[in-house]
Amino acid sequence: MNNKRATEIKVGIVSLAAVIILIVGLVLGKGLALSSTYPVKMRFPNSGGIQLTSPVLINGVKRGSVTEVINDKGSVLITADMDNIDDIYNDATARITILEITGGKKIEIFPGSNGIKFNNNSEIIGETPADIADLVAI
Repeated sequence: MNNKRATEIKVGIVSLAAVIILIVGLVLGKGLALSSTYPVKMRFPNSGGIQLTSPVLINGVKRGSVTEVINDKGSVLITADMDNIDDIYNDATARITILEITGGKKIEIFPGSNGIKFNNNSEIIGETPADIADLVAI
């Protein structure tokens, strides 16, 4: 009987230790990223319905997501974390478009071609063309 009780205590201790290790691992691992990201700022005349975590694509390939949308100086400043900005040039432009026919928005970046690398301290100028909802409203 005493041997059974000792086994139950050992199993309980091991289980508790495993749960604590799991929680500590999740907390520490949450702050770590496998690859570095670069903040990219884009200025639009309006938000166009973009929301936090909306995807950011370069030539149709997802490369990041929106992290901040703020009103700034009569326009909207959108910040996105991008995986890589090596192929973006300083004449890049951006456009807010619909993600899918049922809703949602995305930012499509056209990387430019002038050969001068983009400095992520500067801003990409964007436009918000009319989408299906705007056309129906008109």
